Parts: sequence; C-alpha cells; structure tokens
Amino acid sequence: MNKRLIGAISYCGAIHEDIGDPNQDTFFAQPTMYGVIDGHGPSGEGVASYLKTNIPNLISSHSTLSDANEDIHNILSLHIQATMRRLDDDICGNASMEESGATISLAYFHPSSSSSSTSTSTNTTSTTTASPHSVTVACVGDCSATIASYDEATGTIRATPLLSSHRIDNEVERNRIESSGGKISGHYVVHPHNEEKIIGTTRTLGDKDMKTPHLFGVVSTPEIRSWAITPNDKFMILASDGFLEVPQQDQIVSRAWTLLNQNYPKTDEDTQEILRLLMQDLEQTLSPDDMHDARFQDDTTVILIVFQQE
Repeated sequence: MNKRLIGAISYCGAIHEDIGDPNQDTFFAQPTMYGVIDGHGPSGEGVASYLKTNIPNLISSHSTLSDANEDIHNILSLHIQATMRRLDDDICGNASMEESGATISLAYFHPSSSSSSTSTSTNTTSTTTASPHSVTVACVGDCSATIASYDEATGTIRATPLLSSHRIDNEVERNRIESSGGKISGHYVVHPHNEEKIIGTTRTLGDKDMKTPHLFGVVSTPEIRSWAITPNDKFMILASDGFLEVPQQDQIVSRAWTLLNQNYPKTDEDTQEILRLLMQDLEQTLSPDDMHDARFQDDTTVILIVFQQE
C-alpha cells in the first residue's frame, strides 16, 4: 500500500449559518499528514486557522523524523506533544484568542518500525508487527479518528475508533478532572471560581480562561496511538465532534464502504464525490433530532482517506 486517495469537506453548521457566523472548523491535507480542527469561542475561527498553518509546519520541520527508523513512533510522539504544548502556550498568550480554543485530530503516515507502539498520554505498550506502513494518530479534545477494516470471517466492514473522546462522559477523563480539583456540571467542566465559564471538552488547545489561575484538569496533552496498516484496512475517517459517535459510526462506515464499492475511486476527485454523497445521505437519514432543515447543526468537517493496495 503506497498510495492514499483523499476527500475532504467542511460544512458550516445550521446554528452558525442561520445567524451569519462563520464556520469555525477547518482541515489540512499534506502528502503524509492530515488533520481536522474544530474551533470554538469568540475567536474560534482564528484559533483554527492559526493551528492549520502551524501544526503541519512544526511537526514536519523536525529533521529527526527523516532519520528515524525503529523509533519513529516514539520520536513522532515527542514531536507532537512538544508541538501541542507550544501552540497551546501561543494561543493562551494571545490576548485576542484567550477566551477561545480548538480541538483536533491528526494522522501522520510513515513506514512501520520493527515494533509498533500504541501510546496514550499515560501509558505506552509495544507489539511486534510485520506491516511496512503505519499511521500515528493524535487528538486533543473530541475530534475523532477511525479505521475501517474488512472482516474476512463475516464479510463485513468494521469500524475501530483509534482514539477516545475527551469529554466528561469518558470515565477516565471525568476522574482526571475531579482528582485535579475540577468542577463538573452535566456534560461540562465548570471553572471552580466562575460558574459562567464552562467547556464541553476535557482537553483543548487554548481556552486560557479555563486553565487559570491554575490547572484544574483541562489540559492540552494529546492522546497518541500508532496503528500498523494491513491489507484488510480499507479507509480512515478523521472528523470533528459528533460525526463518528456511537452508535452511528458502524452505520457511517458501512455506508461509506458501500459507496466506495459502487463508485470505485481512482482519483482524489472521485473520493471527494464519494464523501459528498456520504454527507448527503447522513444529512437525510442520521439522527434527525440533531439536524435542522436537512443540515448538520454544528460545524462538521470530515476527511476520507482511502488506502490503495499495491
């Protein structure tokens, strides 16, 4: 597998479009690195744009990546963590952005190490793999990354979420917030000294007002994982929050697989059209309570990455 076909779409949600607000989502797509960014707050669009420009440049600028061999996952993980810390500091230090922030998921494709590592912000495990290609994924917040794999035993496509969602309904995240002295109300983290300040994610880039005068659990630490790609892995979806939530993700992946088999893509343009058809179907059929006039309520951004076999 040495080629990827890419389609990407970013929609302004109905709740923003109807009042003339801009789409605060964005994305980037480079030959080996892809990312979805979901801005929020008064300057969310500016935060997202800043991250779109700087994340690919900062990560790819590390010269040691090109020299990495067996340790590429660990080296890449350190670069991603350092990049997120730097950008979080930059956003929090910018007066025009301090009440805004963004969440992100990204994927970096690279040759496999002799051992494939699975890493999170709290632990790392290693397993042996013979796959020549891997993808390292990272997220801060509730954007998602999902691999779709063909199950030969059942003849069906299976969705595997590669990262967890950094929200209060994630028990690990909830416990971390509470043990750090954070306050929780419903699905939100509440500032312990100002109940008017709330945030729907437990990790974010920016949102200085939710990290001062001291940290109480809301952090910018990315969750990072590496996945060794096999011939049964058919495509990946990166998406902003809500798009791949259970129980929808199996249905979304199944529908995408059907469209790919009906319209076998040979170019990025073909893949873009398949993604457009998928989004059109979802607007009409999924979660009608979350839709408005057959439109996505929230800003929604999706990257479809189709793996081409050698």
